[in-house]
Amino acid sequence: MTTTIIDPGAVRRHLADPALRVPEADAASARPIERFRAASSRFVNGDAHDVRRARLEQRLADLDPAELAETAARMTRAASTASTAPTAPTAASTAATLSDLTISRRIPVACLARHLGFNRPERLPQLVATIAAAYPTGIAAVEGDGVIAADAADAAVDVALQAAVDGDAALDLQLLVQSCLATASLIDGALAAVAAAPAVSTRTALVQTLARRPPVPATRRVDPHGAVLVLPLGDPAAHPAADDPASMLAFGSGPRACPAPAHALAIAAAVVDVLRAHGHPLAATDASSASRTAGSGGDR
Repeated sequence: MTTTIIDPGAVRRHLADPALRVPEADAASARPIERFRAASSRFVNGDAHDVRRARLEQRLADLDPAELAETAARMTRAASTASTAPTAPTAASTAATLSDLTISRRIPVACLARHLGFNRPERLPQLVATIAAAYPTGIAAVEGDGVIAADAADAAVDVALQAAVDGDAALDLQLLVQSCLATASLIDGALAAVAAAPAVSTRTALVQTLARRPPVPATRRVDPHGAVLVLPLGDPAAHPAADDPASMLAFGSGPRACPAPAHALAIAAAVVDVLRAHGHPLAATDASSASRTAGSGGDR
């Protein structure tokens, strides 16, 4: 049985309930994508999650959001100058293959990869986008009109893990994968808000996106009886002028809340600010875009 919880307050209570668990990945699988999922903090419970979550938090504590913003702005200026392609998927571009990544998909991953010490960080966005498409379930995922098979994600996982130099390779890659689609969707949503109201501030555009069309629309939990709870992460009643973006439901709640809201917001704001300054097309993102894949980000 599957139940969707609508009230944001009830969603927060469920996210804090220790009796609710996440579906676990298979560490004994022959597939690299599934073993990677099992090595992350996202698809384990109990002590294994707590230990990995603590390592993630320590890794993130070493990353300065201001420095991430500087790098993201620099990369965006370079990408913006080199390309006149739309920064957010349009009706035509949502059917494109992952070989044609938008700025919103490339920059956050490349920026984080550089600061996490990955070799050749410019290669990571393509690899991570392929992994992210299969990450929620470990099986084939639809991308526009094409299909990214699990074997493509298997190959991408192997190459991406080999590029990790410092820290825990699987957890570092998890940070890239879980930021990939979610941060892209946050940027795209903010650009759509700016397109609708050009005078709006970047901060307000980001907050409106978090509240009204969260980058990760929902997450799931399983109760002790095996029933599945779908927990939407939007809160349309949130006030864009008063709320602290880092505390919004879009970043989750409880022990699995996103540990890096400040990092995500810093990167997203830097990208949006540069694109606004450069006068790039601010195209609205279709709500069915793969950058809004439920479960791809959010929980950690």
